[in-house]
Amino acid sequence: MMHPNFHGSFTQCATAHVGFKMEQSTNKLQDVYKPISQLMPMANPCDFEISGWDINSADLFTACKRSHVLEPTLVNALKEDLEKIKPLSAVLNPEFIAANQSDRVDNIF
Repeated sequence: MMHPNFHGSFTQCATAHVGFKMEQSTNKLQDVYKPISQLMPMANPCDFEISGWDINSADLFTACKRSHVLEPTLVNALKEDLEKIKPLSAVLNPEFIAANQSDRVDNIF
């Protein structure tokens, strides 16, 4: 079982200066910092559901590889998960579809 780390995530790792507090023993002010995630309401990143849409009903791994919408290393790292997801139906205006894509249209709203 793998657990996410949020290294590099601004909303999960960054802090903001929120004020000062008086250190009683030294009578000096000390900076007070709070995590950004505690300052404003945010969704927990672990609660996100990943989905996508495509004009073809192939799994999202195939759609990502074909469309080049994500970095290849990311797509390959997520292969097992993306292969399990069927894309949502896409909205399509037939006037704007490329001639080489018309034969794969089978998942439209």
